[in-house]
Amino acid sequence: KALAHFRRALALDRGKHEVYFGLARAYFEIGELQQSERYLKQAKNKAHNKSDEQRYQNKLEFLRNF
Repeated sequence: KALAHFRRALALDRGKHEVYFGLARAYFEIGELQQSERYLKQAKNKAHNKSDEQRYQNKLEFLRNF
């Protein structure tokens, strides 16, 4: 259900980093780590400030070491 929700949100607005993070988190929860990493990278690229970028970078590093 969460994936469908975030896919619809993405179709409405591709500029919000929060939507990409939601997809990354949903994929992480179902064990799709490659998809999770993909969407975390996109969230980082869409982040509006350095603080958000760093937060996503930290999550990417965690995921790679998971």
